[in-house]
Amino acid sequence: MKYCANCGKEVKEGAKFCNNCGSTTAIGETPSQKADSTKSEQVINLSSLNIDKEKLSNMSHGYFSYFKTTLVKPSESFHEAASINGVIQFVLLSLIQVVGLWFLSIDSYSYQYVQMGFGTLFGLFFALLIFNFLSVFVVHGVKRVAYKSGDSFLATATQYGGFFTTSVILQGIIMLLALISGEEFAVMISVLYLLSFIISSFAFANYLYKSDTSEKMDKFYVGIIATVMLFFVWFIVARIGAATVMTMVEDIVRDSLF
Repeated sequence: MKYCANCGKEVKEGAKFCNNCGSTTAIGETPSQKADSTKSEQVINLSSLNIDKEKLSNMSHGYFSYFKTTLVKPSESFHEAASINGVIQFVLLSLIQVVGLWFLSIDSYSYQYVQMGFGTLFGLFFALLIFNFLSVFVVHGVKRVAYKSGDSFLATATQYGGFFTTSVILQGIIMLLALISGEEFAVMISVLYLLSFIISSFAFANYLYKSDTSEKMDKFYVGIIATVMLFFVWFIVARIGAATVMTMVEDIVRDSLF
């Protein structure tokens, strides 16, 4: 049924005038129709939210499955299809490293709290993210140029990232030890940092050696060239970022003393 837009009384279908007030104004929709349209809009909005939650849930489950598989058998990452898991792996690694360094800065100066601003933490996170992804770019470049591989960057990051699951665990342990007491566990933290670096270097060489290639050049020499390239790039980035890092350290020391 329709209702008069002027007085709100019910109007017969097809009527041009309202029997109650005689108005010829436009006839409005029934309240039930308006309610139904509102409900349908709400259903659409809720369904879109459910889709986002479902995507997020599938992404998290996929990463945890990837994490468990590559923790037990890192070489199984070669069988992983291209996905976002590799990118998540290196972002998580960088985030844990930043939090660990922040905990160390809190405990470094006579147990005094050293406040690091959000800008400093974000800059440090961004620097570590670039540093961690440099090896991915070098590996992908070697595969494309020397190995003539057609793998995408996501495929390389997914396969290569599986070798860094152990490093994520080690950095998590460092973060927990730094939270408890960075000074008491200083030796253990240093050993874990060294072990993490060794594992990362071995992962780089091992991934290149096990990757398929159609070129005649021996993988051993390709690995040597790629390793030299990686350390050269790391050296340049370290030189560029050294001044920034030193400034950050000086600010931390100054804030703690004064």
